Amino acid sequence: MASTLCAALVVLRDPLSFAAAPETEPLRVEMTAPASCPIRPTLFERVRSHTGRVREASAGESSRALRVVIAPDGDRFVADLRLVEDDEVLERRVPGKTCEEVLAAVALIAALAIDPLASAVPVDAGAPQADVEPPPAPPPPPPPRRAPVEIDAGPPARRRGSVSAGVTLEAYGLGELVLGRGVWVEGALATRASPALRLRFARTQSFSAEREQRTAFFQLTTAAVDGCLTAVGWKPKLHRGANVLELRPCVQLAGGVLEGSSSAFGVHRMPRPWASIGAMLQERWRFFGPLELEMAVGLTLPLIRDDFFFLPRDDVYRAPSVVLLGNVGVGTTFR
Repeated sequence: MASTLCAALVVLRDPLSFAAAPETEPLRVEMTAPASCPIRPTLFERVRSHTGRVREASAGESSRALRVVIAPDGDRFVADLRLVEDDEVLERRVPGKTCEEVLAAVALIAALAIDPLASAVPVDAGAPQADVEPPPAPPPPPPPRRAPVEIDAGPPARRRGSVSAGVTLEAYGLGELVLGRGVWVEGALATRASPALRLRFARTQSFSAEREQRTAFFQLTTAAVDGCLTAVGWKPKLHRGANVLELRPCVQLAGGVLEGSSSAFGVHRMPRPWASIGAMLQERWRFFGPLELEMAVGLTLPLIRDDFFFLPRDDVYRAPSVVLLGNVGVGTTFR
């Protein structure tokens, strides 16, 4: 309990602490908690037991918002607290042995953020509010100046991973420059190297090859799995969350179909399997919120290289031994 109350008192030194509130200030409370947590007194009543300077916000009234999510953490409980007013946000992660202990610490943190003179000891948490506020007590004498003491509240809570999705404009060196388009979805772990696994579906535009005034048309459709690591990441000091700029090496395993067709002897289609392995270097830039731009270059080695020919034996196309790859795209991250 003592460690939880120490974490609660950190709000007195936090640079995001809110300015002193008026005598009576509206407060809107939203809480999500397991069924085992007590529901009486309510979280608002617990805050009210520390300070008489808050009242419940009415419908549509502009007010501070206290949002709390409590979840079990092994044999303990932990609360994620957000106290929002306009563009100011106070965030805390409060652990405790019991849900009651966590609720008490959350109420004290919120009360001190709203009213620096709030009582550290709750008084009549469930009692109804009087219709008339008592006259304010004379201000206490200023406390003696003491050297600031830094309390380590522990590392901030970190997300375990993220999911991203996006679209790309593809370019392939298949004997000539061939454009295409693709879609992808990616899962990444929130570690230093951010290992990621991406599933990509792509299809090229139709491209042609000609032999003795007879033309054949080809189109490549692939599904690929990319494995990537963040080799270089850049994040400004004032930026919170993921890196703004990343450089990632990736390896790729792809499979699909290379389809050839020709009308030289009537419409005829010949789909052939495609398989390849390759590597790419990818750069990603998060330019606005969860939105990101990316660009990649690399090469791939086809494992299957069929010959397409006109009878009796007039070769018209064969995939190159090395295919250059490139793409640009845009995506978004769901945290």
